[in-house]
Amino acid sequence: MINMTLSQMNTNSLKRWPTIKLLIAISSIYALQSAIGGLTFIGLPAILRSEGYDHHLIGMVFLAMAPWSLKFLWAPYVEKYRIKNDGSKRSKAIILIGQFILILCLFLISQLNDFKWILCALIFIAVIASTIDIAADALTIEQVPRNNQNWGSFAQTGSSYIGILIGGGLFVTLVSYFNPEKSFIIIGLLLGILSVPLCFIKEEHAKAAQTKHTPSLIYALKRKEVIYGLIMISIYAIGNRLSLSMIGPLLVDSKISLYYIGLVNGIGGALLGLAGALAGSVLLQNQTKRTSLLFITFCKLITVGGITLICLTPEAPKLWILISTLLLSYTSAMGFVIIYAILMSLSSKHQAGVDFTLFQSADTAIAVIAGIISGYLVNLIGYSNFYFIATSFSLITCISFIHLTKITEGPKTYR
Repeated sequence: MINMTLSQMNTNSLKRWPTIKLLIAISSIYALQSAIGGLTFIGLPAILRSEGYDHHLIGMVFLAMAPWSLKFLWAPYVEKYRIKNDGSKRSKAIILIGQFILILCLFLISQLNDFKWILCALIFIAVIASTIDIAADALTIEQVPRNNQNWGSFAQTGSSYIGILIGGGLFVTLVSYFNPEKSFIIIGLLLGILSVPLCFIKEEHAKAAQTKHTPSLIYALKRKEVIYGLIMISIYAIGNRLSLSMIGPLLVDSKISLYYIGLVNGIGGALLGLAGALAGSVLLQNQTKRTSLLFITFCKLITVGGITLICLTPEAPKLWILISTLLLSYTSAMGFVIIYAILMSLSSKHQAGVDFTLFQSADTAIAVIAGIISGYLVNLIGYSNFYFIATSFSLITCISFIHLTKITEGPKTYR
């Protein structure tokens, strides 16, 4: 009896091992991707400012976000190349070659001193990284079993916080001990290590008869699942991105020291983000997608509403603001895991890279617009009114999702 039990345990472990290896590889891919983003949008601006660059020049760095919003334009061409006629895939090759180019670019930037060339290199890096993302998303959707999609979404979201720690935190720390040139090289070598797990993954291929399809944006936009997903991510992103965009300035204007802001936004935010991503995955494992999404949108409403009340209370303890910031990191990560798992299920298996890229591009575009508008709104109406608007959008999200999320239940047909 004991031998039979041990045999069953070994068999189950062997069955799970390929999925575990795949999730480790996916986590490494997205950690590397987020490290590039953290370095570009968090670490490098801080370093440039410390070296005396003007604010308006540093703001130009965010032009590197444009390729992430526009990657849906070349996603069909990446998909056409990625999927061979015989049903085999080139996802792994695209990702590894792209990662190699990214690492070379980091070594190149370490030798640049002219801001114009640094900016050009960052935009080129963003184009490569966003292209890798198309193949990585397709790999995740196609290779992770349907019953483990929540863990695939966790691997995406959770590992991104590790990447941000590397690019936004470790990079700045390295510069303080060494110099930017050596720090870029060290980060590049570390990213090289992160690319290793993918080398040991074998892609499962679809049958040729199932892949006679030409990926295109027109095909994606004709699918009701894609239209529904775009509506859903747009509604969710407005309130979510507004609430996140002004947290840093709010902490500064609340007279909280940079040391504590660094702890909260850096280590604290990353740890709470990881915890939130794990909680979102566990919730999806035990509840329906609809229940999970409604739960997290309600939690976001309470969190953003709490920040609004704090802003309306001038004498509110600073600890309240710090706690609310950590809760926002937690609920945001939880929300990303849940909504991205739903968007994965809405993506066609025939062109997963195109469909999911459309969803991400919509989210990124709203993030850029929200970031720009938020600064003007806070200057005009103050933090309390700004967060009241963000809370209102969170309430609209809750009400909308009560009706919209009915499509997330039941079997899906991938056309």
